[in-house]
Order: sequence, then structure tokens, then C-alpha cells
Amino acid sequence: MASQQLINGYKKRMQKANFVICSSCFWCATCFDAGKEFPACPACKGSPVDSLPISENEFYKVEIAGNRNIELSFGRSER
Repeated sequence: MASQQLINGYKKRMQKANFVICSSCFWCATCFDAGKEFPACPACKGSPVDSLPISENEFYKVEIAGNRNIELSFGRSER
């Protein structure tokens, strides 16, 4: 019973996930609180961060190459 509650809680959180990114320093994270706002970037204290909703069957990948190359890719899982 307790494990089913944990699974249901996880699924509920995943339905409300957002990808957040700072346009100044490119700090990024997954935020499981869809209502959370970032008035300033936690890393550089600069501009507000942008937020993109992520569905339960979507994912993102961040690849960093060298000092200034960042590649973001978004996709859907094959479930």
C-alpha cells in the first residue's frame, strides 16, 4: 500500500515538471513544483528564469562541450 502511494506521488509530481533555464548564465534544472516562480536566477542572481512544461512522456538532455558549447535536446519517450 505504501509503495503504491509513493508511485502515485511520483506520477503526480512528474505531471507537473518544468524545465527552467536562465538566459544569462544558462543555469538549468528540473522543477517539480509547477507553480514555483524564480524572480532571479539562483546562480547569477540575474534575470528571471524561463520555464518550459515537461509532460510525463517527455525528456530533455543537456550536453556541455568545452567552455561555451551547450546543447539542449528535447524528445518523447517510447512508452
